[in-house]
Amino acid sequence: MRAMSRPQTISGDTAALVPWQQSLIHSSNRSQVMGLIESPNAAILIQNLGVLEVYQAVKALGPESAAPVLALMSTEQTRALLDLDVWHEHAFDISDVLLWLTAFRAGGLDCLHKAARALDQEALSLLFRRRLLIVLTPKDDASDQAPLPDWAVEPPEDLSPLVTTPDGRFIIAARLMDEWNEPDGPPIDEEERKAILQLVHELYLEEDWAYVSDMLRGAESDLSSSLEEDALKFRDARLEDLGFPPLARALEIYGPLDPKVLQDEQTGDYPALDQRLPAAYAQPLAQGLFHEAMSGVPDLATVRRIEADLMPMANSALVADGAEPGHVEHLQDTLTRARGYIELALAHETPAGPQRLETAVHRLQVHHLSVLFRVGYTLTVRAARRARALAARSALEQEGLPLARLEEAERVVLDALRAKRPRVSRALDPWVDRLKHGQAPVPLDAAQADEQRPFCQPEDLDAVHGLLNDLEALADAMDARAAQLAAACKAPATVPAEERTAQLFINTAAAHTLLGRAPSLEALAVEDLPGLVEALADPKAAIADTVAAWFGAGEPAVKARVMAGWLALQQSVAGVDPEAVDPRFIEGLLVEAGTR
Repeated sequence: MRAMSRPQTISGDTAALVPWQQSLIHSSNRSQVMGLIESPNAAILIQNLGVLEVYQAVKALGPESAAPVLALMSTEQTRALLDLDVWHEHAFDISDVLLWLTAFRAGGLDCLHKAARALDQEALSLLFRRRLLIVLTPKDDASDQAPLPDWAVEPPEDLSPLVTTPDGRFIIAARLMDEWNEPDGPPIDEEERKAILQLVHELYLEEDWAYVSDMLRGAESDLSSSLEEDALKFRDARLEDLGFPPLARALEIYGPLDPKVLQDEQTGDYPALDQRLPAAYAQPLAQGLFHEAMSGVPDLATVRRIEADLMPMANSALVADGAEPGHVEHLQDTLTRARGYIELALAHETPAGPQRLETAVHRLQVHHLSVLFRVGYTLTVRAARRARALAARSALEQEGLPLARLEEAERVVLDALRAKRPRVSRALDPWVDRLKHGQAPVPLDAAQADEQRPFCQPEDLDAVHGLLNDLEALADAMDARAAQLAAACKAPATVPAEERTAQLFINTAAAHTLLGRAPSLEALAVEDLPGLVEALADPKAAIADTVAAWFGAGEPAVKARVMAGWLALQQSVAGVDPEAVDPRFIEGLLVEAGTR
């Protein structure tokens, strides 16, 4: 992570942090929820925090350690915690509900009652329905009373105990398995069975306990599917108020947007939102070009507006990616990708240096973050299209024989770009580092090719397009010698046809030239190898120009490959007696099949 920039001097000896730095510090301070517990105004301080801030702080503490905070949270904060953490893939997770209710109980009965009331009536009834067997207590004077179910008349031993609720209205028992898993599902843990009975007992201890009776009645009479459907509707509506839109609308964040929109100087209309940046959102954003540009935004109002944009943008991306709204780890990854997309847009068609930073500050001031996100994502999609076209070219066949293929590391880099959300192979990391320092690229690091990461800085896109330019030039060079390639692929050689890469054919053409011949893609004879080993000891640079010109296209790319091929071949034959060289162990060169 880059260090935050120094405080700006305002006048004389007076120093003040720029607005963005103030926001990051305030965000970090607000994350220290446990530090507020000892304050005499702890409840007020905690309840003044945003619901997402409190949720993320409580999640970091975990249910076992969060009781002091849970006891001080408002009903709204409690409801948000349950909305975010007990629903998974639109399904109500009973075990998670009981886990959190147990955590609230550790803060006292009042805390438990607050949490139970924070649940929608449908959700609490659903909890009872799926974990309890419930029947109305027979009335002595009822002539048309329905017969009791078998479990209430002759309960099996493992169902015990049967309990009559304090108001005498119901007979209940903890189910042996979830209603949705009957009759052959896994059994419910005994601790959970005890927990649901204890919960009912303790909810009846509230002074106004009539609502518990109503929830039990709903659980006894309504279907689980209907209860869950209604509870989910209420929960989704509240999540939308927190900035988590429905999937159809969330997917709009990945809608293509022409980068030309960045030329528009008209500031858009922004909603009057008042959402301070939670700590979990701050850490991934306190680095890179985005952080530098935000530190250059001079006025607090614009910083506040951008803060308000950040949460809905990130939440939309979370929903669109199919992640759980309350999943903090997914949030970190999403924010890293979002910052990367924004930085691609901030740097688009602007050289590195002061001009790029100045342009980035301006674009933040006049464009909505969702616009920058979409532009940056579109730029990665355009790179992915080039990768798909290249992959298709490398797979072309002529007369049933594969032509020059890409190296394995190159294919893996293209595969990463062709992912649903284009990604960067870590094989390009050395390229990125060298671009930052104005240095030329180096061969791909094949050892890291399979590792991938999101686009997270402008140099990522520069490195990707640099490689694509190189591979496209290489493909053009191979196309210019397609006939010779086809003939060479038909000839028997030590390297199977399906493993013959563009680099191998370039090495072969260069080898012929080193031997004093015209460039050729034909396999070398075994008798040529001693002379080649001697020539490789001091290759002539002009030969690289000759080979590159012979291919007739992509000359700089071919010349670079000639030089790289020489180095690899030199290493391959280092210390080998020229008269004893074995063609089977010379890699990266087309040699006739057979041995001496």
